[in-house]
Formats: sequence, structure tokens, C-alpha cells
Amino acid sequence: MAEMGLQSYRFSISWPRLLPAGRGKVNEAGVQFYSDLIDELLAHNIEPMITLYHWDLPQALQDEGGWEARTTAEAFAEYARLCYARFGSRVKLWATFNETIVFIGHGYINGLHPPAVRDPARAIQACHHVFIAHALAVKAFREMAVAGEIGFVNVLQPHTPLTDSEADIKATELADAIHTHWLYDPVLKGTYPADLLAQTQALWGVPRFAPGDDALLRENRCDFIGLNYYRRETVSAQPPEIATGGRAWRGGIILFRA
Repeated sequence: MAEMGLQSYRFSISWPRLLPAGRGKVNEAGVQFYSDLIDELLAHNIEPMITLYHWDLPQALQDEGGWEARTTAEAFAEYARLCYARFGSRVKLWATFNETIVFIGHGYINGLHPPAVRDPARAIQACHHVFIAHALAVKAFREMAVAGEIGFVNVLQPHTPLTDSEADIKATELADAIHTHWLYDPVLKGTYPADLLAQTQALWGVPRFAPGDDALLRENRCDFIGLNYYRRETVSAQPPEIATGGRAWRGGIILFRA
């Protein structure tokens, strides 16, 4: 990397590598591995940026309910505090989560990733606990006075209608609300998009808020967002009838009526 002239390097820490049970006893060998990596980067004038979560949830926490359990968010805050304590004096840039749309969408909507669930209501509640975990980690970051910035990294996919029809335009607005505002507003604004929140709670009664969640989200917004851009999305109100060689997603992460 130094020979290439790279000035920064973003890497992800493996939660179970530091805390095999998700909380409690620390694996010091895992801590040392990342400490050595950080020192080597700095020795070559490469600024490290840490991502705390890149989909590797400790199995012990999954056995307790995974992201559907609020205790996972609390365990994440403990893990974040450990990382700040061990690495915070040397690392100035932090991200809590990488691509929530992927591990929630694939984990709880289409079942392609663990825990292989296909249930939008469970997806929404799990996603809420991710936002709570993010807010708790941001809160800890500021309480511990880490000298740096903390953000959130997710996919950004601009949406454009397939045609100028009113139906396609409405479908595009809905897709943008689901894929963009639902996933960014809680960490940037501290609130969910009101119209979509009303829909999900009317349909499934989720997300369920614990006392204090509103204030926790509102008071612990991130310093920045990181955008992973892969492609744009062309949206139609009608499901695809013929494969065109590209990838078509029926309903995106969650299917609503426009």
C-alpha cells in the first residue's frame, strides 16, 4: 500500500475475534493483531479507518436472538467501548456498520445470508436494533472523548423511473424511501421517515420502540456517512416479465403497495 502511495486504509474488525462470546472475556491475541496492523499503517503514513461491524456477528449472540434481540445492541456497545479503549488514541476515523441494507436485507428478507429468515416484520425490528446499536456506539464514542469522527457506511443507489408514467414515478419514490431514507434518516436525522414508519407499524406493528429510543437516536447522530456506490436502480411499478441480462429485484428490500 505504501508503494502505491495510499494515504488511508479502511478495514473491518472482527467482533468475535476480539470477544468470542460477543461480550465478556477478551481475546488478547485478537486485540494484538489489530494493534500491530494499526502501528504498521501509521509507520508508513497511512491513516487507519476502522469499521466495527462487517456482518460477522458472534454465534453466541445469534443463539440469543441475533439482531432481533435488543441485548445484541447492548453487547455491540460493549464491543465498541473495547475498541475505543484499545485503539482510540491512534485511530481518528471510525464507522459503526457496513452496508446494513445487505446484512438485514439478505439476512431477513430473501434469506440469502444468516440467519436465513424471510420475514419483513422481523427485518424491520432487527434493523431498528442495528440503529440502536449505532446510537449506543456513538454515545460511547463521545462519552470516552475519542479524538476523531464516527460515521455509518451504507450502499447508495440512486433510483430513476423506467418510464414517465405516474405509477413508475410513485414506485420510484417508494423505492427511494425504503432503500435510502429508511436506512439513512435514523443515523443522520435521528428519526425514521414518518410516512413509511406509519405504514410499517400499521402493517406489522414494527419497529417496536423501547422507552428512550427516540431520544437515543436523536441525540447520537453520526458525524459523517460513507457511501458505497455500485449502480443506479431503474424502477418500474410492474414486476419484470423477461430477464434482460441484468439483475431485477422484485420489491427491493421490502414490498409495499405504492
